[in-house]
Order: sequence, then C-alpha cells, then structure tokens
Amino acid sequence: DFEEDDTEGVRGSRQVQTWLTTLAYGQAGKAKLLHYNLPKLIQTGGFPSLLVTGSILTMSPILRRFMFLCIFIASVCCGCTWFYLQESDRDFLDIEDLESLSTYMNSFCPFILGLYLSVCLNRWWALRTAALQRLLDALSNIFLFCVVYFPEGRHGTLRKRIKSYCMTSVKLMIKACRGQDDITDLVVESGVGLHHSELPGLQAANIKSRPAVLLAWIYRLLRQASLQDAVPPPAFNVVQAQINFAREGMSTIDTYLKTQLPFPYVQLISMLVTSNNVLVAVKGGIAVAIAIRGGNGVRVIAEALFVVVVPVLYTGLLVISCIVEDPFGEDILDFPIAAYFDEVGDQMDALNPDWHPGFPGRLKDILATIDEKSQALMASSVSGDRASRAPEADAGSHLARRGLAGGGGSGQQQ
Repeated sequence: DFEEDDTEGVRGSRQVQTWLTTLAYGQAGKAKLLHYNLPKLIQTGGFPSLLVTGSILTMSPILRRFMFLCIFIASVCCGCTWFYLQESDRDFLDIEDLESLSTYMNSFCPFILGLYLSVCLNRWWALRTAALQRLLDALSNIFLFCVVYFPEGRHGTLRKRIKSYCMTSVKLMIKACRGQDDITDLVVESGVGLHHSELPGLQAANIKSRPAVLLAWIYRLLRQASLQDAVPPPAFNVVQAQINFAREGMSTIDTYLKTQLPFPYVQLISMLVTSNNVLVAVKGGIAVAIAIRGGNGVRVIAEALFVVVVPVLYTGLLVISCIVEDPFGEDILDFPIAAYFDEVGDQMDALNPDWHPGFPGRLKDILATIDEKSQALMASSVSGDRASRAPEADAGSHLARRGLAGGGGSGQQQ
C-alpha cells in the first residue's frame, strides 16, 4: 500500500460550446466533436456550418486538395475548348456522348458509394456500442460491486486502487490503439494512475496486452478481499462476469481495428469515385467553354456549380469512411475519449463512500428499521419454536413415564 490523496475527481477534459457544436478537449489539447445541435443544423440548411470545426470542408485537407484538383482540370479543359472553338471559328461542339457517359456514371456511383459508407458506419457504431461502451459499463459495474461489498473505511485503499486500475486500463487501451508504447506519463504519486513499482511489470508485457494485465490485477485484488471478508461465491461470480465482459470489449476493439474491409473492394470504390469526379470536371469545363462561346450564362453557372459540388460530395463521403475506420485517434471526428473518461470517473466518484461518508439520514433510518424488524422476527421465531417444542416435550415425557410404568408392571407379573 502507498499513500494517496482524494484527487480522483479532477476532470481530464474541458468542453467548449459553439453556436452549433460542443467540442471536448483532452489532455493533448486537440478538439473532438462531442455533440451538435441537430434541429439548428437542419434549420440552417447545412450551408452556414460548412466552416464549422468538424464540417466536411474542415475535417480533412484531402477534400480541399481534390476539390482544387477538379477545378484545375475543369479550367484546363475549358481553356483548351475555348481556344479550339476560337481557332476553328465554331460556336458549338457536340459533347452528347460525353454527357451520356457522365449521366451513366452518376446514376450508379451514389448507390455503390452509399452501400460502402453504410458498411463503414455500421462498423463505427459497433465499435462505439458493442466494444467501447461495453468496456466502460463493465468497469463501472466492477467498481459498484467493490463499493457495495467493501464499503468500510478499512477498504478505502482497495476502492482507490480498483478505481485507478479501471481508469488506467482505458488509458492503456487508447495508447495501444494509437501505437504509443511509452506509458511513463501514467505514473503518478497520487490519484488515478500507476505507481512507479507497477511500471516494470507492464512495460514487459505486449502493448496490446497491458490493459488485460490491469484487469487481472483487479481480479486478484477483489478475489483476495472477498475471501478475507467471506463474500458469498455467487456474489463474486457477478464481478467475475463483468471483468470478462471488460476483457471481451478490449478484444473486440482490437479485432475491429485489425480487420479492415477487403482491399480490392475499397480500391474499386476509390477508382470509381475518382473516375467519376474527373469525368465531371472534364465535361463541365468543356460545357462551360461552349456556354461562354454561345452566350448562355445560365449554363455557365450550372456547370460550374456541378463541377464544384459533385466532387466535394463524393470525395467527402470517402474521407468520412477514412476517419471512421479508426475512431480512437486524435482527429476531430474520433471518439472524445476524455469526455467518456470523465463520465465514468464521475459515476465512480458518486458511488464512492469516501466522497460521501456514511449514509444519508433517511437511509440510516431505513437500515435501522430493517435491522430492528429482522431482530424482532428472529426473536419471535426463536420464542415460537420454543413454545411449540414445550408441549411436545411434556407429551414425550408423559409417554415415557407411562411406558416405564407399564414396563415395570409387566415385569412384576412375569
């Protein structure tokens, strides 16, 4: 055991509210999108929020680069077509076949891309609910068991270590997902973290196995405490199941991150989207030159918007699939782990009797009443048993005396 102070309640993240979104900043100081105002987003139509942190234009530089590339291709095609029409002294160029091809590509590209994106989002949602949330719920249940069965002051160090191991296991899991081997920053003198004596044992383990090592430590601590305090084995089976759920949640996260969608499938989707965007840019640039030559201003505006909007939408969906593939990183759309970490920590602090010494008065009265009724019921049952056994004892002694008397008479007759 080593000395600790009550600093577990210190929050590890801060939240910033904007007109549309709520951003969570972790210890690294990088923003994560925690929540957004859906009614306001729908009411504004989405366009005023294009420059908001986490929007389709600000989440990744890939989208902006590809948009500028399409504009460049369209501009080159427009200039070449203009000079061709100028030199040949023509006002019109037949691009009906090119428009038919573009229409055909745009007819099935959204369907295939939407199917691909739905698979990616289902995978992302499973990581959040079936893996990460299962792990966090299991850790909260483990600490709840510790608080219920070990609530006394002499169990204070046990509760602090169980909480510290639960929270540190999440940090180790995040480091494993990000490939960060250095865990010396988790060593603390007090509060939630590792003791310097525990560091060598964890550093010797594989980076993916370190979170499970802490679960094993929790398992052994609670088992030993249960044996010492004579906790019924069926009750300990509950916490044993929760520890297994936590380990399975960690394993699920590792499995999802190691198992990507088939490479040829994703490659074909990327080639399809890129080909469609280039085709849209080429056709749009030629059509703009023809419209300018013919003095059709409406066609110029329509084709220019088509060149900008379509590549942005299709490429944006591909970029979203890249971001949601590994939501444990430090991008704006990744899971705000620091905020989830604080929620679990707040739950544990609310359950910890060290933060709320003793029961409230009402609960004390209820427990005292239950104890009085239990004692009275036991006393009445004991007295009732004695009263019921007294007539049986009298009847038995009376019969015994009669039997002895009858036996003596028959002996005399013999």
